[in-house]
Amino acid sequence: MTESNCISPTEPNSISSEKDFATQARWMGVSDYIESLKIQKAAMDQVRKSGINQILGFEYEKVVTAGVQVKEAEVNFLQHCLRPQNYQVIPTSRGGQFTLHGKGQLVIYPIVDLRSRGIGVRAFIELCLKTTVHFLALYGISAELDLERAGVYTPRGKIAFCGFKIERGISHHGLSINVQNDLEEFKLITPCGTPNLTLDLMRSSSKDPLLNMESLFYNWTRIFEIISKSNV
Repeated sequence: MTESNCISPTEPNSISSEKDFATQARWMGVSDYIESLKIQKAAMDQVRKSGINQILGFEYEKVVTAGVQVKEAEVNFLQHCLRPQNYQVIPTSRGGQFTLHGKGQLVIYPIVDLRSRGIGVRAFIELCLKTTVHFLALYGISAELDLERAGVYTPRGKIAFCGFKIERGISHHGLSINVQNDLEEFKLITPCGTPNLTLDLMRSSSKDPLLNMESLFYNWTRIFEIISKSNV
């Protein structure tokens, strides 16, 4: 795990820390999903106390999460169906329906005090998706955000998903970006409640041959901070 909260134009793991936009980025690496929920909760408490927003980066193995629109019976049924494939199916407090996380997918949780920043929920989600569009452009990938369909899309399909929860003015949960994960795994569910959803991933189009997950995460956070300041 590494973290950064200082300015450096040459290091990918740095974002600005000006007083009005104090943000700490922490790459957590491959993690257990339940443990990551506890880390998010602790981060929210820290943000409330310190006023320093946090962005957490994760990678998971074999987990399906269910948003608040998913009924308990649907969760139970999917748990039964996916048990042979060793998938966890976990209900969450985020918006949306089912989504799937696996190795090679970048998951980003911005823990941000929206009230102190004076930003509404819709504007904040748009900010995160806009960040993702610019982030993908950094790797030579053309994409557009779609607020109504809760994600970012390339001409080949959906490449990034989002589902947030705002609790007492602070955001948690967040978004996931398909980097080099196995898209065939999504056939186990109906992602975002959309049958036959066409998907894409960075590996298919990126000009970067490495796509290191930690570096990707810190580049996303740097762009988030730049766009945040330009929106003020």
